[in-house]
Amino acid sequence: MPDAVSLAGVVLAGGESRRMGRDKATLQIPGSAGGSSATTMVEYVVGIVGQRCEPVFVMAAQGQPLPALEAVHVMRDELSGLGPLPATARGLRAAAEAGARIAFVCAVDMPFLTVELIEDLARRALETNAEVVLP
Repeated sequence: MPDAVSLAGVVLAGGESRRMGRDKATLQIPGSAGGSSATTMVEYVVGIVGQRCEPVFVMAAQGQPLPALEAVHVMRDELSGLGPLPATARGLRAAAEAGARIAFVCAVDMPFLTVELIEDLARRALETNAEVVLP
C-alpha cells in the first residue's frame, strides 16, 4: 500500500488497569534499559504507530501521568470511567477532522505490535472497503 494513503493512529492509553493494579501505559517494557532511557509501554506503542500513522492521537484519562511524547496529540477523557468506546469515538473524530481517510486504533498494552501488522490491516481495509478490520 502506498504511503500516500492517509492513515491516522489512535492509541487508547486511559484504561483503569484494574487487573494489573497499576497504569499499563507507564509500565516499563521488559528488557528495556533502566533509568532515563527506559521505554514505557506508551512510548513503545506510539513509536511503532508513528512509523506508519500521521497524525497520532493518544487518548488518556483525566490526570493520567504520561511521559513526554513527541509528535503526538494527547487528548484527555472528557468524562471519567466510561471505558474505551467514548475515547475511541473521540479519537476517530479527531482523525477525520485531521483529514485521515482511515485510522488504526489500538490499545496501549500491545508490546508485540509491528508496523507490518498496521500496514496489513490498512491494506485489507482499503481492498475490501471495510469499516473495521481485525487481525
